[in-house]
Amino acid sequence: MNISTAIRSLIPKLFRWGLISRWLIALCLWAASIQMEYPVVGMWDAVGSITVLVLALCMLVLILRFAARLSPQNRILEICRPLFHLADVVALLFILGCVGLYLNGSLDQSPPEQVKVTILAVMEEPLRLGSWLGAGQTRVRLHTPNSSERTIQLNGRMLNILLPDQVFAIPVHSGFLGFPWTELNGFSHDAPGTVALIQDKTPEDLVLRKRRIGHALNGPQSASGYAEAMRYLQEADDDLDFALTIAGYAGDPIRGRSDLAIQILEPLIAKHRNYKLYCWFASHLNKVGNTEMSLRYLAAAVEMSPTETEAYYMLGHIFRKAGRREESVAAFKKVIEISPSQEALVRPYM
Repeated sequence: MNISTAIRSLIPKLFRWGLISRWLIALCLWAASIQMEYPVVGMWDAVGSITVLVLALCMLVLILRFAARLSPQNRILEICRPLFHLADVVALLFILGCVGLYLNGSLDQSPPEQVKVTILAVMEEPLRLGSWLGAGQTRVRLHTPNSSERTIQLNGRMLNILLPDQVFAIPVHSGFLGFPWTELNGFSHDAPGTVALIQDKTPEDLVLRKRRIGHALNGPQSASGYAEAMRYLQEADDDLDFALTIAGYAGDPIRGRSDLAIQILEPLIAKHRNYKLYCWFASHLNKVGNTEMSLRYLAAAVEMSPTETEAYYMLGHIFRKAGRREESVAAFKKVIEISPSQEALVRPYM
């Protein structure tokens, strides 16, 4: 028998359905793993359970097939033949579906659309069969006009990252076969959106409210952030640290909005006699050219706390800039007297 004849006789034996059906479980595992490369943003929330059931059915059939070989007169085979056929059909449909979802993503050339979603729930699969298969799923609400809910299969890494009430921006492709899918590596956490969502649920939480204001100031809606900050300070007018932080942010060299900083601090000046508040208010007054008023508040700060150096240091610079040398030197000498370690800092200005 030559080689070609041997190969021709071997092919029917290798590709007999009875032999292939014994290894459907391996094909199902392969199919389940490849479809996870392009997880669908779909309506189904039982994909993981279906995978486990199909694999369990394949395992049962595999065990019964081996048992049938040991049974006398193949009685188990005759009894279980309908189950074998049913399992084969179910496994083939599962493999076909998974391959279809893989092709839906791998052949898709459409550009992704960035869609914001809210994580509603994160569920771990009851049985995790390996890192290459789905570890769980998340239920999300799309930030679209119809606010529809969808389910996305997750790998182990994403399962450990996502939490309910987080907001993410995810890339969504239309799909070659029309099934939208996403890239798990493309999930981008929207921290301002998450803070805003939690703030809406717990409006009394002042920490979250301040974080939301901070995110607004760092984004394109800074004007609304300042307005919200001033509303907050009307309600919590004893939060001087927050007021000074916002005023400092507005009046820093990059933004240069000392006028806005004055608007933020002015309502608090009438209610609080506070050394640092007076110093910062005086600093912003000086930046907008109101030198005399700035000097008054610094004098009040010195009277309030004569052993602090900040007000004297500011007085020294204001007097120096105004050409009032003697008063400037006296202020800087006061700084050295209170804190000798600062002599190297102020000596060049004397």
